[in-house]
Amino acid sequence: MEQKDNEYVDGLFVAMPTVDFVKCKIAIKRKDLGNYLRGKEDDWINIDVKESPNKVDKKGNPKWYCVVDDGLWRTDAPVKQSEPNDDIPF
Repeated sequence: MEQKDNEYVDGLFVAMPTVDFVKCKIAIKRKDLGNYLRGKEDDWINIDVKESPNKVDKKGNPKWYCVVDDGLWRTDAPVKQSEPNDDIPF
């Protein structure tokens, strides 16, 4: 599979939560995110939150970041069709 550069989302920032009941902290720089979105044609933009393997925050936790999920990683994987199993009890 061909390696593609990540497309980062301008104006969208994520961080690890500071309390257990929060799953992710999100910060939006309104002007930058608005400009980014106005430059897009798609109705939907899927975003992955990833953990950096080599960057850490002030507390030593891995930094998180957002990249656009273009779905390319799914296209190369063959879809496995399972054979019907008549041995199931229902």
